[in-house]
Amino acid sequence: MFLASTYQPYQPFDAGAVWSGTPWLFTALGVVLGVACLPYCVRAAARRDYTSILMWTGGLASGWIAEPILDNLGHIWWGAGFPGPTFTAFDLPVPGLIPPIYAFFTGMLGYVGYRLFQHGITTRQIFLIWAALALVDLVVQFIGVSLRAYVYYGNQPFKFFQYPVLSSVKNGAAYLLIAIVVWAVLPHLGGWVRVAFLLLMPVTGYLAGALGVAWPRYLSIAVDIPASWAWALSAATVLLGLAAVRAMAAAAATDSSWRLEIVPVTSSALTV
Repeated sequence: MFLASTYQPYQPFDAGAVWSGTPWLFTALGVVLGVACLPYCVRAAARRDYTSILMWTGGLASGWIAEPILDNLGHIWWGAGFPGPTFTAFDLPVPGLIPPIYAFFTGMLGYVGYRLFQHGITTRQIFLIWAALALVDLVVQFIGVSLRAYVYYGNQPFKFFQYPVLSSVKNGAAYLLIAIVVWAVLPHLGGWVRVAFLLLMPVTGYLAGALGVAWPRYLSIAVDIPASWAWALSAATVLLGLAAVRAMAAAAATDSSWRLEIVPVTSSALTV
């Protein structure tokens, strides 16, 4: 019902108004960000540490799953002229070469966060990591929106130069959620269950974090309410983001009295 209520068909903007190189440039940005992580993943796999390559692969796959879902909820429309194939979901065309950027964001940023949690970080550092993740996301999204590789259409509270900045608040929390769940659960898994978990966690954690934090924003742009109400409802995304990050810090920060004790499982099965 919620998905149905948010569906608002949008006519694609005039491709003639977009610089002809925009689709290729933004595709190249996504591919470079994704592929640049592969040498590290391959070297780690050569040392029989498969965590990063599995999360990278899961992140790559998450692009084809999460992108059309959140494009529909967030009212995003991609421009024309992108290289490669295009797939359609929820009646929204999505460039098929966009997923490599998800390998970077949901796969590798989640992996980096996982390693930081392993190393041990304080509550303050966790909030700073959230801010850093949101900032990286904001920069890349701002490039895409400024170049009109895609547009956020309809009523979008908290727009800054045509980009609703709360989208990055949501994404930062979602990337952090991927990291903390991997940190908390992975040591308890072995064998092929461990492999499946790492492959599925990027898309599962990203969608869980995005929907859990940003449902007020999605609702604010889907229902017909006064603009002031929409802004107030959308602002709740910030409060939910803060609450989510505080809860994660309580569970994982080294200065938290509620920090989880992680005891690795021992298994003779396949390990990664």
